[in-house]
Amino acid sequence: MCIGIAIVGVVPEDGSPIQFYGRPGNSSHDTLLSESVPVELHNRSFKIEFIFPDSLRLDAPDEVCRSQAQDLGIAEIKFGVAVLKPDVFLAACKWLREHSLEHDIKTMQGAYLRGADLRGAYLRGADLRGAYLSDEQKIIAKDLGALGVA
Repeated sequence: MCIGIAIVGVVPEDGSPIQFYGRPGNSSHDTLLSESVPVELHNRSFKIEFIFPDSLRLDAPDEVCRSQAQDLGIAEIKFGVAVLKPDVFLAACKWLREHSLEHDIKTMQGAYLRGADLRGAYLRGADLRGAYLSDEQKIIAKDLGALGVA
């Protein structure tokens, strides 16, 4: 399981636009691949995590993944970390705007929330232990029924 919403991108061999696949809530990239992407396209795929509240991160934890991301032309290496190229990042953002994927309680755990406006958020029962919150956010989250907020 990833720490955010799993998104899989597939780079077509013919140069047509990248195809993205995802579903709301916490899920597995492997499950998404097996259920949504034809097997013959798995070697043309890459994994992204949509982390609450609004971050996209290429999931390329090892050398094999980083190398594949570079070979597919979707990433560049910066300080040893594979990051999405700007045009791929924008394509993923566009896809997300068109396919509103909702976060669930699991994708919010451990989220970096400093600076996020929590007023009006539905946080009843959300476990925010480990979340990075300002003092004001802690007060708001506690008042909204979040757990683990001192």
